[in-house]
Amino acid sequence: MKLGRLFLAVLQLANGQSEIESTENEVFINEDGEPIGIRCTFEDGWCPGFYNQRVKDPGSHYTDWTVGRGQGDSPVTGPDVDHTLGTESGHYLHLKAQGVRFLAKGELISMNFKLDYSTYCVGMWYHMMGKHAFSLNIFTSIPRDTRKSAQQVLKASGAKSRNKTNWLYIQNEITVPHFADRFANFTIHGVRGLSYSSDIAIDDFFFLPGPCPVLTTTKTPPQTTMPSFVPTTKPTLSPTTTTTEDPTEKREFMPFLTGKVLNCNVNGSMESYLATLSVCCGGKVLRRSSGSKCCNGVQYFNRKQDCCDNQVINTAEKTCCGGVITEKVAGEICCGGEKRPESKNEKCCGDKVFFDPTANGCCGGETFDRATHYCCGQTLVDLTDEETVCCGSGHKGQVLDTRKKGCCNENSYELYAYSCCAETFVYHKREERCDQETGVIRKTNINRQPNIIFGDKHWLF
Repeated sequence: MKLGRLFLAVLQLANGQSEIESTENEVFINEDGEPIGIRCTFEDGWCPGFYNQRVKDPGSHYTDWTVGRGQGDSPVTGPDVDHTLGTESGHYLHLKAQGVRFLAKGELISMNFKLDYSTYCVGMWYHMMGKHAFSLNIFTSIPRDTRKSAQQVLKASGAKSRNKTNWLYIQNEITVPHFADRFANFTIHGVRGLSYSSDIAIDDFFFLPGPCPVLTTTKTPPQTTMPSFVPTTKPTLSPTTTTTEDPTEKREFMPFLTGKVLNCNVNGSMESYLATLSVCCGGKVLRRSSGSKCCNGVQYFNRKQDCCDNQVINTAEKTCCGGVITEKVAGEICCGGEKRPESKNEKCCGDKVFFDPTANGCCGGETFDRATHYCCGQTLVDLTDEETVCCGSGHKGQVLDTRKKGCCNENSYELYAYSCCAETFVYHKREERCDQETGVIRKTNINRQPNIIFGDKHWLF
């Protein structure tokens, strides 16, 4: 089985050495011919027995992992070289973001491995560069297990790689129970980020019996003897641990916010973005910090500026009346495309209709009776509607159904999972605890006793 050579190769890779004994994909088997370990460099193409899977989840979108080589399609994301050889001719596994929808998943399923030993090591090198790099996870599960006990064993998220050649290493030592005729497989799960700048690549993936190598900067080889079997002892119950978080320094007002996702045509390809963070302007996805609106390819702020005749104007000096840019004159307003004298008793609603502000209001370009309705954002709400509340003020107001959502410091949240702490911060009711008097939120991690421990994760059968 040549496991000693495999251990040495893995240690060399883990410590950043590029000269390894073999660059071939290798499967290691037991005396019965059953696979118990693997090492994949992708120089021979796909790992043996691996395949892309597309689960038909409602509302989900899937893409495929592919074997890549050299520089990808974009200069701002993805690697230029592989990790095994460190050259443009080397191969790696690639999840491209170009032309793929936001949150699209790539799921790669491995062959089944026989769990003959009590300890295994799983590891790989990965590359995640780009401002919208999202997440990479590896799960393990027992095929055909009716309880679907998939557990996470490796995780990486965000833009971790500093440049196009910066590969990063991750490993995890996992403990499995001793039972007959049990197999497990892996799912390599990548998720596409907000834009095409979210490629993911992996290289030199391995799963092999024995403990993980000690990461050092020396070239001393590890112990290469075959690992002996040690029965898994019954785990003890870990106590509940809590950590305190200062909300005035670290807590976001709405950390669980799921923003509105829009699409932007960028060079013929639709790119998704969060409307609360970015704006589509001039065929580009740009940060809202330079302007929340777009006028003929130019960003602007609608509080002090306006777009008229495809030009950005300063509303303190000019006005747009009937689609024509004119100088702003004190004592005059524009309504219905006409200039009129300004009046305390009359206001203009939606640049269309004059109304009496003492009895009526303007909401979404339409007038309403203040005695029967009120305006929330740009939506009219009936004063007698007890199941509706306005969360937020001014143009940021949101109409909420009080049976499903709550409002906390002008931020909405789902009642089934979240609550409001000291009328200021949203917190998760199951994973966090709140002191309503001080506003301090404590994160609580309860380690329940599992049937079996798989690494530091619960693996239930």
